[in-house]
Amino acid sequence: GAVDALKEFGVQTMPMVVGVNGQQEALEAIAAGDIDGTALNNAKEKGRVIAMMATSIARYGQVDKSIELTDGKYYFVPYEKIDKNNVDSYLE
Repeated sequence: GAVDALKEFGVQTMPMVVGVNGQQEALEAIAAGDIDGTALNNAKEKGRVIAMMATSIARYGQVDKSIELTDGKYYFVPYEKIDKNNVDSYLE
């Protein structure tokens, strides 16, 4: 989207362009040098932790102690920064 619009308007010096969610198209654009990076909101990791929490609650009535909750009720999956230095490890 943004890169295509910039090219269409004839922008010669590209500004920093970043994406979100680590989509395959964005990863390919990073590898090609068209955008600078993206942030991955890791849905697979969220799903894994949610399944672990649900299983633990169903079996033991509480979240397993190995899952570190904030304020006793929140679990945060940190965003992963993807740029030219690590994009190869994310490309399918």
